[in-house]
Amino acid sequence: MVYATIIPYHNAGVIDGGKYAYAPRKYKAWEMHKENILLQGADWLKIASEYRDIPLIVAGDFNQTRDNQKNGYGTKITRELLSSVLAACNLSCITEEDFDISGKLQKDPKKGYVRKNVDHMCISKDWEEKIKKKHIGAWNHFNGDGIYMSDHNGVYLDFRPP
Repeated sequence: MVYATIIPYHNAGVIDGGKYAYAPRKYKAWEMHKENILLQGADWLKIASEYRDIPLIVAGDFNQTRDNQKNGYGTKITRELLSSVLAACNLSCITEEDFDISGKLQKDPKKGYVRKNVDHMCISKDWEEKIKKKHIGAWNHFNGDGIYMSDHNGVYLDFRPP
């Protein structure tokens, strides 16, 4: 079962959040993000408990880096909150690596650095243990000519089912 998600970014619902503000809400920075981790976590737990024999994949824009590198996007509190919710739901985030260090992403030709990954895939821990030949990969947010296709890179899981 696949649960596609977007966890709101830091300024979602903030009064002065600019053109991306979620009016008419009046949140503080990161508040809607934290709220959604809890709300979606309740969904994940319900789905996992109702469909115990079906593996769960939660994938999408988590709006936080999870590679344990300095200067990542998000706060320590929001990353810890998501980690505890994932653990409670028996989910493992398989995209917590630094894709720059692993060489899976290239430097942005216009900005000169590798984009930090905020898009993630999380899978049922018991299913992860059974997967054979698992490969986590990523693709750049720009094409071979340096033209942006998105403001996010892509992530994927290539595997042989158990």
